[in-house]
Amino acid sequence: MSKLTSKERNKLKSSTFGLPGQRKYPMPDKEHAIKAKGRATQMEREGKLSESSEEKIEAKANKMLDKEKSKVKTIKSKVDNLKTKVEKNNPLLDNERLKKKPLKKEIAPKAKK
Repeated sequence: MSKLTSKERNKLKSSTFGLPGQRKYPMPDKEHAIKAKGRATQMEREGKLSESSEEKIEAKANKMLDKEKSKVKTIKSKVDNLKTKVEKNNPLLDNERLKKKPLKKEIAPKAKK
């Protein structure tokens, strides 16, 4: 997990925190969201955090983690689309074209002297 300095934390929007009003449980990235879920559960068990606050933090973290998953899916989809385009436009990668045009040319046998 990347270290979040005070300067970086102060620059974060309130909406990136699990409890925005108190600016607690920062979630600028996936790793922080996972840690915030764990910490909120721990604090709720110890009686230092209300159950409703813990649920808010969990919901925010889950939302962030789902966004990360959807970004990965989007990137994978774009990569697959590019592969398909390359395969369609590159005659060396097109199996149908390879079947029609053999790579090796037929060489006539040399006449013996």
